[in-house]
Amino acid sequence: MANTITNRCINAEMINMSNGYTSAFIEITCLVGSHSAHEPHEKDLMVWFAQRDQHIFGAGAVGFDIVEIVWDKNLFERQKTFILQVTDLIIAKKNWENMECAPDSQTLKNFRAFYQMIAQFKSENVDESLEIPIASFDGTIKLYDTCGIHKVYKHFRGCVVCNAALPY
Repeated sequence: MANTITNRCINAEMINMSNGYTSAFIEITCLVGSHSAHEPHEKDLMVWFAQRDQHIFGAGAVGFDIVEIVWDKNLFERQKTFILQVTDLIIAKKNWENMECAPDSQTLKNFRAFYQMIAQFKSENVDESLEIPIASFDGTIKLYDTCGIHKVYKHFRGCVVCNAALPY
């Protein structure tokens, strides 16, 4: 099984990743992005990425299309800029302090391709009916709670980085 990231509004290009590379992609995004997220729309994006947790939804079940991100047409340019900045930090190997191991060349190649997908996505491509919403928080975890160990924004079932250490 594997996961795919697409940008069907723009072209047929895809980022195909094994489950391991997908976990690395999501964890790195959350580790670097959570450090940079200050505004609610930035935190929402980090929670959304954290929800792509294969240990919750299953291996091979967390691929997505760029249009499925929780875009807000009123904040689109700010959201897009934030994702591009986070991706730039990752590619430049910034804020890697909490990572257990450095991403390899394939992971960085995936982030470069993702950067291009986000850069090409335009506000007119936003279709809120296609977004995958942030799941409800109804337990002891609250929206914008962070992991005490990894400092990432949690999703409704915990920390995506902590969960990666659990067996399937």
